[in-house]
Amino acid sequence: MGVGKDIADYLATKAVGTVGSTLFYAIIPDGPNVGDAIVSVLPEQGSTSDMWMEWPRIQIVVRNGTLSTAETKIKEIENIFYDNQNMTINGTKYLHVLPMGTSWIDPVMSSERRWVLRQTYQVVKSR
Repeated sequence: MGVGKDIADYLATKAVGTVGSTLFYAIIPDGPNVGDAIVSVLPEQGSTSDMWMEWPRIQIVVRNGTLSTAETKIKEIENIFYDNQNMTINGTKYLHVLPMGTSWIDPVMSSERRWVLRQTYQVVKSR
């Protein structure tokens, strides 16, 4: 279906969350604050490709009412990607998913008093 869905499905296998409940491959729905961090995988602009490979970018967004919980979740996701390279997800070979720049962007408190953390990743996958 797409990179966002593949990555969300993969993170679900690593117990990051449940797709459709605490893990989404689209914009996080505006819902109640839950105990678990809400994670969203969003495709970003800036993807390139050639005959054999694609280099899409994704953004991981973590939201929670407690900053420490959001930080723990975004670091957990980063560690999952560092520890797991050359993955096959939904029939597509992903060579790596690595963060671009700093480990995560400065936290922001939303108007609903929930912390939001974002991290952009460079993905390399086969066509």
